[in-house]
Amino acid sequence: MSKGICTAPGCGLPEQARSYCWKHLRQWYRHGRLKPDTEHGKADRTCSTPGCSGLRHARGVCMTCYCRGFLVECHRRKRIRKLVYRLAGAKTNKQKSEWSIRQEYSAGELHITVLHTPAFGRRRLFDMRIAGATSYAYRPRTVARAFREAACRELDEQEAVALPPEPQEPVKPAVTAADRALNWMAWLRRLKALPPDERMMAILRRNPQGIHITDIRVIMGGTRARSEVILHRLERSRKVHVYHYVATEARRVELLKRNLVRPSRISVVGYDKKVWRLS
Repeated sequence: MSKGICTAPGCGLPEQARSYCWKHLRQWYRHGRLKPDTEHGKADRTCSTPGCSGLRHARGVCMTCYCRGFLVECHRRKRIRKLVYRLAGAKTNKQKSEWSIRQEYSAGELHITVLHTPAFGRRRLFDMRIAGATSYAYRPRTVARAFREAACRELDEQEAVALPPEPQEPVKPAVTAADRALNWMAWLRRLKALPPDERMMAILRRNPQGIHITDIRVIMGGTRARSEVILHRLERSRKVHVYHYVATEARRVELLKRNLVRPSRISVVGYDKKVWRLS
C-alpha cells in the first residue's frame, strides 16, 4: 500500500505516520502542533543582541553573546560565592552549609544577601548593595569592601543593643566597629611578621585576662598541636602559665589535692575552662 504526501503546508515529502513526514511528525510530538516559523531556512537566525549580526546559538543569541552573558554570569556568581566564604572564614563543607547566599541584580545594583545560621550561636545577616556593578563585571575588592562594611554595620547594631547609651558629652570621639576592625587587621599583619614565640607573647599581652587555646590557634594559624608546642616551650621558661576556671568547689579541692594546680591559679566561676596567661 503506497503512502501519500505530507499534509503540512508547503511540504512535499512522503507521508510516514499521522499524515505527516518525519520532520513534521517530530514537531507534532514535541510541541503538539506544527511550528513552521522555526523550520530551518525560514526563521530569522540572526542574534537578538543589538548591534550583533552573528547566527543564533542558544537563548536567541549567538555563541559569543551567549558565552559573554550566560556563562560569564554563572562564573561571576560562583566566584562571588567563593569570595564570601573566604571572607567569612568558612573552610569546610560543614561550615559552608551554614551560609545561605542570594544574589540579585537590578537597575545597575548588585544585591547580595548572606545569612549565617550556625548550629550554636547567633544568626547573622549581611546585606550588601554594590552600586555600579554590571552583570558582566566582577570586582572582588568591591565585594570584599561591601562585606566588611556589612560586618561592621552588624557589629554596630549588636553593640547598640547590648551596651547602654553613651553620655551626651563624650570626652573623646567614639571608636566605631569599622575602626576596630581596621585596627585588628593591621595588628594581624604586624603579628605575621614576628617569630612564633614573640607572636605568642604578643597575643597573650593583648589578652591579660587569659585566652583559650582555640582562640590562640585561630589567631596563630596552623594546627592546635603547633600552638600547644609553643605554649609548653614558653611554660618551661616560666613566661606563661595555665589558669583554671572550675564549676564547683569540690572540683577545686580535688585539683589542689592532686597537686595539679597552684591555689593562686584556680577560681570557682560555675564552668570549666583553661586559659593561658602571662606569668
